[in-house]
Amino acid sequence: MAPVATVKFAKGAFAMRRLFIALPVFITSLAVINPASAERDLRHFGALGLGLGIPDDAAFRENYRQGFSGSLGYGTRLGRSGRFFAYGFLAYNRFRAKEHVRIGDDYFINFDANVRWYVGVPVRENSGYVGLGPGVYWDKDSNVFFGGNIAIGGDFPVGDGWSVTADIAQHIVDSRDKGAFLTICVGAAYWFM
Repeated sequence: MAPVATVKFAKGAFAMRRLFIALPVFITSLAVINPASAERDLRHFGALGLGLGIPDDAAFRENYRQGFSGSLGYGTRLGRSGRFFAYGFLAYNRFRAKEHVRIGDDYFINFDANVRWYVGVPVRENSGYVGLGPGVYWDKDSNVFFGGNIAIGGDFPVGDGWSVTADIAQHIVDSRDKGAFLTICVGAAYWFM
């Protein structure tokens, strides 16, 4: 009975992976076919990102593996240039425990406040950005740490106000055993007035 369930689960997981590979390719191709409107002066955006949190510190990697990462954020333009944005986001980053760890999985919930500088005009053309800023991090045991992140990413318009986003962020946390982790996320943003 168990081998049949395992085979069905494996086939389902493989199908989901194919879907998650095909979906970003399809959405990104829409950016070429249907670029976002260049007429509106879009100043704010909301964003959702999903991906992986990867331990990036020797002590952290010794006990934990990569796990789910998700974020929800809001950005607003700074000044008139359209290149600088303030961006705040709330994120959840789960790390799976390795077999020898008896206390189980761990996670960070963090709130970060970034400044982003865009190369290109976001939502009007494909554009990249660099962002950095401080953050507050909470772990599974309710310990509070201060830290920050530096991120690079891209914004790819796909329709009227919508864009696909992708970014990689390095987080540094003031913690002895969980001092650094990396997030790799793909998501969507909606730009508005």
